[in-house]
Amino acid sequence: MELATISEERLEHCTRSLVRYEAEPGRFVEAYLLKPLATQEATKEAKHPAVVVFHPTTSDTIGVVAGTAGRPEQHLGLDLAKHGFVTLCPRNFLWEEKNYDDAVAAAKRRHPGSLGMATMLADGMRAVDLLAAMPDVDADRIGAIGHSLGAKEVLYLMAFDDRVQVGVVSEGGIGLTFTNWDAPWYLGDVIHSKDFARDHHELLALASPRPLLILAGESGAGAADGDRTWPYVVAAQQAYRLYGEPVRLGLLNHREGHRLDGAAREKALQWIEVALMEEVRNEK
Repeated sequence: MELATISEERLEHCTRSLVRYEAEPGRFVEAYLLKPLATQEATKEAKHPAVVVFHPTTSDTIGVVAGTAGRPEQHLGLDLAKHGFVTLCPRNFLWEEKNYDDAVAAAKRRHPGSLGMATMLADGMRAVDLLAAMPDVDADRIGAIGHSLGAKEVLYLMAFDDRVQVGVVSEGGIGLTFTNWDAPWYLGDVIHSKDFARDHHELLALASPRPLLILAGESGAGAADGDRTWPYVVAAQQAYRLYGEPVRLGLLNHREGHRLDGAAREKALQWIEVALMEEVRNEK
C-alpha cells in the first residue's frame, strides 16, 4: 500500500509522522504513524507489535491520541509508542466533509445502501492492512483501542477482522439502546424495526477467543456502559468458553463516567501489553 508522508518529527521515544494513504479508490485518509525509535533499525528478525488507535468525537480528531492536542491522558497512541508499539491513529471519515450528514451522504454515494458503520469498519480493516504490510511490524501481533466513537470502531473491527489479536473498548455503549447507535453515521433507524433481531453480544462472541476488555463509566453525562453491560458480556462468554479457559472477555466498571484516565487507563494499556508482548516475554 502506498503511504505518503506529509510531515515527520523525532520525539524523545519515537518518531511521529503525519501520513496519507488510499482507503478506497480515489479516497484518502490521514493518520498519525508513531514508531518507537528502536524500530528505526528493525530487520526481518526484529519486528514489533502494533496497535490501531481510534480517536473519540472531538474536533482535534487524531491529534488527541497522537499527542499533538488534548490532555496527556488522551495520548494513547503516543504512550503506546513509548512502550514499544508501532501505532497508527487514523482519522474517522466523519471529518472528511463539513458535517457528519454530508460525510454519510458522500459515503452512500460511493456505496449505495451501505451504513456509516460499514465505512468505519472498512477503514479500520484498511488501517490493519497498512500496519500488517510494514516490514518492522509483526502482523501476528496487532491490537486496537478506542474510547467513545473509537470504541465502537474497535468493537466492529474485533468482530470482523481476526487479524486483530486484542482490543480495548472504552465507553462505546455495547447495547444498541445504550447510546446513539441509531444515528445515520452508525447503524441508522433500522435497529428500531420490529423484525430487527440483532444486538452486540453477538459481536462480542465473534471476537472470541481473542482478549477483549470493555471499560465502563456507569453514570454521568455521556456514560454509555456500566452494570447494564454485564448481560452482554455473560452471553458472549459462552462462545469464549468453547475455546477453553481462561475466558479473556472482561468488563471493568470504573464508575467514573464517560472518560478514560487514571487506573482504568493503565489497566487498558496493560491489557494490550500482556496480550501482544506475551510472545516476546516467552522467548526470553
